[in-house]
Amino acid sequence: IHINDMINALLVIISNRQDLNYNTFNVSSGFTLTILDLGNLIKHICKNEFNIDVTLEFKLKIDNKNLNKKNEKLMEVKNERLKNLGFKIELEIRDGIKSLLKELNEKINKDS
Repeated sequence: IHINDMINALLVIISNRQDLNYNTFNVSSGFTLTILDLGNLIKHICKNEFNIDVTLEFKLKIDNKNLNKKNEKLMEVKNERLKNLGFKIELEIRDGIKSLLKELNEKINKDS
């Protein structure tokens, strides 16, 4: 989840505080990514947006047989409470990563 969406989630909670039946909310996009998925997404964005080849390196061996739908379900974070208050994701993960990498790339080029 992008920091802007995190802030929006907090604003939604604060603005609805009088009507809340609970005090715990999962702040998430509602979309589950594994670390491997996230790494591959970053790699893909680096290649397609910046023509930079990225190699993913892992200290631990990953057994793809264990990364199945059952395990992904265990990692799922549901955000229905926030959605019911009107919260919506405004910046998809892909766009947030692109924005961050673009800013980093501009800073590197400026400092060089």
